[in-house]
Amino acid sequence: MKRKTLLIAIFLFLFLPNIVYASDAKLTLEGKEEVIASETFEIDIMAKDIEGSNLMTIGGSLQSDNPDCLEISKITVISSGIASGNKFAYSNGDGIKEDTKIARISLIAKKSTCRAEISINDPKLAFTDGTKLILPQITKIINVINLEDLKLSKENIHLRVNETLKLNIYVPNGISLNPNGITWKSIEPNIVTIDSDGRITAKSKGKTTIEATYQEKKMTTKVEVVDYLKGDVNHDGLIDLSDVLLALRIQMGLLQVTDYYLETGDINEDQIIDLTDVLYILRTQMNLS
Repeated sequence: MKRKTLLIAIFLFLFLPNIVYASDAKLTLEGKEEVIASETFEIDIMAKDIEGSNLMTIGGSLQSDNPDCLEISKITVISSGIASGNKFAYSNGDGIKEDTKIARISLIAKKSTCRAEISINDPKLAFTDGTKLILPQITKIINVINLEDLKLSKENIHLRVNETLKLNIYVPNGISLNPNGITWKSIEPNIVTIDSDGRITAKSKGKTTIEATYQEKKMTTKVEVVDYLKGDVNHDGLIDLSDVLLALRIQMGLLQVTDYYLETGDINEDQIIDLTDVLYILRTQMNLS
């Protein structure tokens, strides 16, 4: 009964009229911005920049704009607060003068790779001098990552000495991973090196493997450094439409295949130039592979 009375008193106070835009005090949502699918985690509601303002009462309601992606399971307030449904409130009769955690939100990430926005709607603050403050909606975007969805942007890479290439991790739904969470490694750095941004530099002829690790997910791609560029059928230093047409003519039997053409046009090294090779060259020319 006492907690119910406290909740009613807090909300009545917060929703009194004559709310003004004043003070530098604010609420923030703090915690992870990138989580793994099926993970249960927490973010905090913090009252900040309140030094000297004697913040007394705080309230608002929480929402996930995509509960099929990220579900709010529980709101836990500190001892001077109370929560009911998706609403929370906090009150300290003497007022607070320093940054304070008001509540902790428990969230459940669903199984798919997706994005959700957690928000505090209608956040209201009141101070011991009678000043009241209504804030704009406070939001935090959180990406949920299903590790099974991740893959490297390129496979079976062919480079010439001193050539560079940017390698990325593909994530569906237009989501980008935090680059600080990715570890890149070249198995043989004397053949190729790779920096912390995923940029490969070819050093010498040979074959090696690049590894990318995000959380416990490890992805690999093969890299071959050659004197020529795979797909450059006419050996002019470019992979363009002329190489596609040349490979297509060879595949259709309109032009005799030679070792000269096989050297760069036989992508999968099966000693013929067939439709598989033509499609690879086409995709490379269109920057799709």
